[in-house]
Amino acid sequence: MDKITNSAQIIGILKKIHKRRAILNISVANVHLHSNPGPAAGTGQEKLYSSAILEVKPNGHIIIDELTPKEGHALFLKSGKLKARLQLDGVTISFSATLESSGNDAGIAFYTLALPREIDYLQQRAHHRVRPSLAKPLKVNLTHADESVFTGEIHDISAGGLSIKIKSDSLATTLKPTDILTCSFMLEPKQEILCKLEVRSIHATNQQNFIRIGVRFSNLPGPLEKLIQRYISMLEREQIKKMPRGA
Repeated sequence: MDKITNSAQIIGILKKIHKRRAILNISVANVHLHSNPGPAAGTGQEKLYSSAILEVKPNGHIIIDELTPKEGHALFLKSGKLKARLQLDGVTISFSATLESSGNDAGIAFYTLALPREIDYLQQRAHHRVRPSLAKPLKVNLTHADESVFTGEIHDISAGGLSIKIKSDSLATTLKPTDILTCSFMLEPKQEILCKLEVRSIHATNQQNFIRIGVRFSNLPGPLEKLIQRYISMLEREQIKKMPRGA
């Protein structure tokens, strides 16, 4: 998990959430309203409410929509604190925020929140694919069981496998799903990965004379798995740094 503390990066992530109209799953500190402890009190279960970001101000203040169900409105006004969580593009994003003020527009409440101090940013690494830097492409050497050799370029990489772009006319054999390939490529800094791959899919691309194959690692040794995961983590950190800063 990455913890984002840079305010410009936090604003950039919040604006992305707003642009995508992602739903926030919100929990509010458990407070009692008069004599009614609320439906979740004493049950050990956290009551969740829904909302969405309506606007991200240049100063970082966030305006969010009224909590639903409506019982969350009074709870939030009394507690003044919330925790929000959502899924976006295979990433779990969560943050805490405090209430600055509330308002009403045509009978629907809205809230102004202070900029969160930090955002937790968790990639679902086993499934999330990351593209290598265009400035530092990863070339891969492949050998088929029939001993034909060809090369390609890694389009994206995950802990489970690769997507590889290959020139069609460089293939001396016809690939098909379940084929096993021997693969070698270099990670930074100069770490060689030598492993077996199983072909899972073969697709045409928008580029003439290119195909893209999806492959999964076959019996990948633990040390190599750690090297690949470390490389993926490095790419993810670089992607977070390049997120629009308040744009």
